[in-house]
Amino acid sequence: MALATFTVTGGGMSGEMMSATINGHAFDASRVDTTVQFGSVEEWMLRNTSTLDHPMHLHVWPMQIVDRAGQPIEEVIWQDVVG
Repeated sequence: MALATFTVTGGGMSGEMMSATINGHAFDASRVDTTVQFGSVEEWMLRNTSTLDHPMHLHVWPMQIVDRAGQPIEEVIWQDVVG
């Protein structure tokens, strides 16, 4: 199983909007940062070090939650949005 870490940083104001980056990259809907091979399993560590409280959302690809804040979760939980 592959492990990938995604870190949200920033959270300051940019013009009229709040801004943050993921792994140092600002959001760009035309850019693909990660490609996962069909049928593979990856563990993603989502870390938010910003001042923004923003959920992670993969659009119709539910995630199995295995721990929250470093504490294991015993039951099987699938979520589309993780906050």
